[in-house]
Amino acid sequence: MEVFYGGSAGPGKSDALLMAALQYVDRRDYAALLIRKDWGMLSMPGALVPRMKDWLDQTDAHWAAGTHTWHFPSGATITFGHLQTPAARARYQSAEFQYVGIDECTDLDEQSFSFLFSRLRRAAASDVPLRFRSASNPTGPGRVWAKRRYVDDATREHGAMFVPAHLRDNPHVDQDAYIEALRKTHPITYQRLLNGDWEISESGLLFRASEWLADHRVPADAIDPTWPSVRYWDLAATQADADHPDPDWTCGLRMHFDRARPRVIISDVTRFRCSSGERDQRIRTIAETDGHNTVIGIEQEPGSSGKSVIAHLTSDVLFGYTVRGDRPTGPKEVRAQNAASAMQNGQVDIVAAGWNAEFIAECDSFDGTGETHDDQVDTLSGGFKMLTQMSAPVRTSGRRAAQASLTGAGGFGGRR
Repeated sequence: MEVFYGGSAGPGKSDALLMAALQYVDRRDYAALLIRKDWGMLSMPGALVPRMKDWLDQTDAHWAAGTHTWHFPSGATITFGHLQTPAARARYQSAEFQYVGIDECTDLDEQSFSFLFSRLRRAAASDVPLRFRSASNPTGPGRVWAKRRYVDDATREHGAMFVPAHLRDNPHVDQDAYIEALRKTHPITYQRLLNGDWEISESGLLFRASEWLADHRVPADAIDPTWPSVRYWDLAATQADADHPDPDWTCGLRMHFDRARPRVIISDVTRFRCSSGERDQRIRTIAETDGHNTVIGIEQEPGSSGKSVIAHLTSDVLFGYTVRGDRPTGPKEVRAQNAASAMQNGQVDIVAAGWNAEFIAECDSFDGTGETHDDQVDTLSGGFKMLTQMSAPVRTSGRRAAQASLTGAGGFGGRR
């Protein structure tokens, strides 16, 4: 049976996953898998791995650190894993489990989440039940698909069960202190974590990209190479490690302006995590692929350090290319408004490619709280603004020249 335990923070969702995993460890034909997005989330204090060690260290079960697996006298196993990289996912290709539990499943994209169902198998002679359990708060980039799959009655997956989670379910938490701490968070985050409010996802979101872009995928050859284009970068220079298991991404989004319709076409979104030196080399390589006709925009951090980074990239890394530093101002959700309006009005297309799913998922979950990664939305906002400012004369046969702009006459209007 597929069960989702979701809602407010603090009711004991992680404990529920662990207890369910332990239910059949007296059976030799039993193997369980517990998953989070990355290993750091599994191993930090209070997370699944140290919590299970607290429970089992004084028992006959044995912890194999190399495989992150508990072995029980019966022959049963409980393995802890993550899906941080494609290589991590490949580890489970030939594995089979009778229990799969996913903590904070909304940290995952829907494709990675669904893949884990394929690992749920048993021998024909076994009577150990197959169980799929997941838990989460109404946060994270997968909030939209989780709400659709589990929370909403009209769209709930056939046979799935939704168990609402409430802080009051856990009498062992200092609820007053926890509520006071939550009051210091963003108002939307506060409602989600305290009240388990899934509906605020809808009213708080700026984009409905999965809906608005459903019929707006185009082939790469739909782009005219003479159209104005921008590759906008949001920089980061932190690699994933034990101290930073889920750092920000360096992200570059390329978009083009078709004056004739008018419309924007997003042709590529590239993301990576690496050192600053490797980052600079990859930015240079991508610029060479894009060509000199693509203007390069770079989000500039405040202060002298931001100016130094732009100067370094312009003179040392991207010499010979048109580079513009951009200092964003105002809240993120305000900066994203124009791009969201154009997308809602059907004036944004995307080239069909493998990056589409993660881009759309991040747009759908974006709310300006900063609780989840928003690097792709930031590059969309910045690139859209820069492309807006790059309006140029457009001449048509038999007509006098007219000025076309993304936001001017003949351009993108307000939201419908």
